[in-house]
Amino acid sequence: MTLLIVIFIICKLIKVSLLFYRKVVLEAGVLMAIMNFGNKIADDIFHNSESKQLPRELWIRARQLLFLMDAVDHVKALETAAHPPSIRAHSLRGNRKGQTAIDITKTSGWRITFIFGNGVFKDVKIENYHK
Repeated sequence: MTLLIVIFIICKLIKVSLLFYRKVVLEAGVLMAIMNFGNKIADDIFHNSESKQLPRELWIRARQLLFLMDAVDHVKALETAAHPPSIRAHSLRGNRKGQTAIDITKTSGWRITFIFGNGVFKDVKIENYHK
């Protein structure tokens, strides 16, 4: 999986489309780490680079994080590979026990939530926890 992170960073540095990155990785026969999306916002950002429900200024950062999630095989790898690394991965409590969240930005209130198990991210959602 370290190779995937290197490919991701190189594509980002030379400003290659993240969809091109995903195509290269899929053609190499590597399995992606996101199994499914839990809401339309996450699906739209990942596949279309935009969503009417997410503020425009968060689109790029959210997409970078989703592609990074798709390239790593563990939650801890997100913290070391993200740039800036301040994603604040944390386990949720209460009725959301078993889920993990990462912040898109520290102050926006928007985060990506997911269930992680067996090397894959399941039920990946982009949510505003202030609403």
